[in-house]
Amino acid sequence: MTGNLRPSNADTTWLTKLIDTRYKLLFERERAAQGFFGTVFCCAGPFSAYRREAVMEVLADYLGQRFLGGRRVCGDDLKLTNLVLARGYRSEFEPNAKAATDVPTTVRRFVRQQLRWNRSFYRELPRMLRLLPGRSRYLSLDLASRTLLPALSAVVVGATAADALVAPSGVPLGLGALALMALVALPLGPSLSKAAGRRFAIGYGLVFVGLLLPTRLWAACTLFRNCWGTRERKDYRRTCASSLRALASATTLPFCLYRRIARSSSRPASP
Repeated sequence: MTGNLRPSNADTTWLTKLIDTRYKLLFERERAAQGFFGTVFCCAGPFSAYRREAVMEVLADYLGQRFLGGRRVCGDDLKLTNLVLARGYRSEFEPNAKAATDVPTTVRRFVRQQLRWNRSFYRELPRMLRLLPGRSRYLSLDLASRTLLPALSAVVVGATAADALVAPSGVPLGLGALALMALVALPLGPSLSKAAGRRFAIGYGLVFVGLLLPTRLWAACTLFRNCWGTRERKDYRRTCASSLRALASATTLPFCLYRRIARSSSRPASP
């Protein structure tokens, strides 16, 4: 089960304000809809709860997760959720369970976060597709939209740019069509006012086209990269590479013992 997660630093920058609205829609709409069918594809890492027996059933696969033979240490929330779903468990969204988390405050950190998330999504996509048989058709539509719409959007943006170079006189018409699409997105429901909806449609739309589309393309081209990339605190502890190689031998250990091993083999992160 995952809860209702919101940014704790929502008022810090223009970017965190957009992310705050995005989180509101992500959890209270998208994951609420998935949870209605018992299949939240990703129980958020900062705020989720699992049955102990469900975790123990998949612990070996979770600790030893690999992608095409390579060891992977990020995207663990999506990985764990899909392993549990594959065992026949349900994953649900609880709107009244609320928590807060820090979100990226700069464009650079936001792009790094999105790179990590999208690499994780593309790595887990085959497993997520295998979960669909026997489940609601809505989940197939949901997954298809998240997979195909970014690619289709990139094609449309590229075609529009090429058309603008060939026929500059059509640029105003194209911009008018984009503005109309933004207006269509304004009635996002009672959770957003018209003003907030307008700001989000325009602001996040520009972020999506200018940042997220190229970020997703780059993530798809760099699936084997294994960096975290968004830590901001100087006092956090990072797992040594040697301990990562030892994880395979730790997959048969009880979880509490593995946790002690991981803590004992960590060191302060370099500045």
